[in-house]
Amino acid sequence: MSEIQEFISGSTLKDCAYIMDFAIELEFSAYDLYRAMAENLQERPLKDLLYSLAQAEKKHLNLIVHSSRWCETLS
Repeated sequence: MSEIQEFISGSTLKDCAYIMDFAIELEFSAYDLYRAMAENLQERPLKDLLYSLAQAEKKHLNLIVHSSRWCETLS
C-alpha cells in the first residue's frame, strides 16, 4: 500500500476530497510559479532548472489526480 493510499484509508470521503483539492491547487500553483519565473529569465541554466522544477510539479499533479480515485472507496 502506498503512503497516499495509507493516508486516504484513514480519512472520510469529505476529508479526502478536501485534501486532494488542496493538494491539486498547491501543485498547480507551484507549477505555474516555476513556469512563469522561467519564462521571464534569460539565463539558460536557471531557466532550465525552473522548467525542470515545473515539470516535477506537473508529475506530482498527475499523481494526485490519479490518486484521487481512492477517495471514491471511502464511505
